[in-house]
Amino acid sequence: MSDIHLRMIPGNENMAIGPVYVRPPINEIALSVSLATATLFDAYDVRSFHDLFRHEFPGHERTDPIEGVDFEQYAGLTPLNADGRATRWWFTSADGADILQVQQNFIARNWRRMVGIDDAPKYPGFTEVRGSFDKAVDQSRSWHRGQGRDMPKPRAVELMYDDVLPGLIENEKFMLSSMLNHLSSLGSRMANWQNAWIESVTVPGAPDATLSVQIVAAAASVAGSSEPRPVVRIIWRAAMETDSWSTVAAFFDASHAHIGRRFHEIVADKVKSNWSVL
Repeated sequence: MSDIHLRMIPGNENMAIGPVYVRPPINEIALSVSLATATLFDAYDVRSFHDLFRHEFPGHERTDPIEGVDFEQYAGLTPLNADGRATRWWFTSADGADILQVQQNFIARNWRRMVGIDDAPKYPGFTEVRGSFDKAVDQSRSWHRGQGRDMPKPRAVELMYDDVLPGLIENEKFMLSSMLNHLSSLGSRMANWQNAWIESVTVPGAPDATLSVQIVAAAASVAGSSEPRPVVRIIWRAAMETDSWSTVAAFFDASHAHIGRRFHEIVADKVKSNWSVL
């Protein structure tokens, strides 16, 4: 059904293989590239650029990309996704889950969860989302070539994963030690608990990328549903500067593999067993 983060990359057999889950905990994935020049499309003619992708992404929006699942800090504080309105164009699939995000100096491919945390999302997996991103870049490059122009070079690249792990309740307590490896018990009240750190990601033929990891104890709910329930939210954000599209490809492969490996190291097996391995 869905692969959670990690697949074997041809020619890189040293990279671990992750299992396939029926109910992967992924909330959103984003592959994005910032461009060196603001020439991806004419801001006065967004419609023509949208026409390149309209068969796959017929809709459009300019709102916060995370919909369906609403996140709040566990003590009911400021919502985690209260980042304001998105300022870019989002070309969306019919069901709203698949997105091509564009700005004059930016292009990204997203997939977002549109169902509750207990439901099985129709996550296509990294390989398909990555392939769709590559296709969009190729279409953009051909479009530019047809106009006698060059596709803008990249300036920076990023891979983001947003995971939501339903909380385990044991003896009426929400215990992080039951969900995350190498953590001692922190009691039942997890208000405002969070942890963050930085790691390096080795990218073949390029400088190391930087991976930011943030883990937050939160509460998740879907509008109109029952009371919010405890979750652990993990946001992975790998990034690096580059002016080469070939380095962009190497970065996505290396960062995807690194995040997948670290995900399986950090998350307890007891939690993963609830996602049903195919």
